[in-house]
Amino acid sequence: MNGITIDDQCIRFSERVELLGLHIDKSLNFDYHVSQLVSSCHYHLNNISKIKRYLTASDTEKLMHAFISSKLNYSNSVLNGINCSISAKLQSVQNRTAKIVLDLSPCLLVSDDMLQDLHWLKLDQRIVFKILLLTHKFFMNTAPTYVADKIFVIDCDGRLLNVIYLDTRYGRRSFAYCAPRYWNCLPKDIRILNDTLKFKSCIKTVLLTNRNDIMQAALGYRAFC
Repeated sequence: MNGITIDDQCIRFSERVELLGLHIDKSLNFDYHVSQLVSSCHYHLNNISKIKRYLTASDTEKLMHAFISSKLNYSNSVLNGINCSISAKLQSVQNRTAKIVLDLSPCLLVSDDMLQDLHWLKLDQRIVFKILLLTHKFFMNTAPTYVADKIFVIDCDGRLLNVIYLDTRYGRRSFAYCAPRYWNCLPKDIRILNDTLKFKSCIKTVLLTNRNDIMQAALGYRAFC
């Protein structure tokens, strides 16, 4: 089936569409979007590399945040649960960025410790960070209205969310499935914070120091149901 007919007009399906700079493909694997993003980031990295010798370390990092981190962070919550081979392409961009900032050899492998020294979250951590931040904004009544239809509070004092069961691969990538699992793994003193800036600082620390517990939360769906 190549399309649908509405009022005798055939509307053909598209392999992908672009919405606010996000390329959404019909299989939701975001391979094309990631490829475009990676290409754009490498273009800017090549240009920054050419002028790096004229920049201070601080200015170099500022340029990286302006031209690279901003792109990697944009709408990244939709990339939750994408194929590892696709997410690895994005991680390679961040690794190259770190090498330039730290003035390392292009042949050197970037370790987690190097990223922690820069206080940078890895790409998968950034995605969880964005999901947790959106959930926090739900409690602060500053999240988009559609978020309220996706998650439900079961403990107002502890700010715990109801955990749902979904048995499809796409379902387990959804905000409704992952957000409560990530959120409920946070310590209570962080969940009840009302200061958004402090909340962001705290969850960044949690993700940097306690990564496995949070990152594995969405995988242990049977234990939560």
